[in-house]
Amino acid sequence: MCDVPLAVVLTKTDALPANVYPFLGALRRPDPRDSDALHSLCREALCQLGGDASVRMLEQKFENVRYFACTATGRMPALRDASSFQPAGVEQPVLWLLGQLSPLSRPLKAQIPAHAQ
Repeated sequence: MCDVPLAVVLTKTDALPANVYPFLGALRRPDPRDSDALHSLCREALCQLGGDASVRMLEQKFENVRYFACTATGRMPALRDASSFQPAGVEQPVLWLLGQLSPLSRPLKAQIPAHAQ
C-alpha cells in the first residue's frame, strides 16, 4: 500500500448536472468548513455516478485518500452576467496535502532521495 497522500478533486462543481442527479446539488458550492462531510459527499457522488470501482481501487492502493470538490469560478459564465466570479474549495486540497507532507509527518529518511544518502 502506498503511503503518499492522495487528494481526489471533483472540479467544475458549478457545472454539475444537479437537475439530473439531485445528489450533486450539495457539491455545487462546496463548504470547506466541514471537510468530513464534503469528503463523504464527494466519495458517495463518485460511487453513485458509477465510479465505485475506481474509488475502491484508490482506497486499496493508497493509505490516505481524501475527496474534495471545487469550482474555480463559482458559477457558469454567462454573457450578460457581470457579477464577479467566486471560487470555492480551490485551496483545500493543496492545504490538506501540504499538511500531510509536513516534515514532522514523515521520517527524515523517507524524504532524502536514495542516491543522496
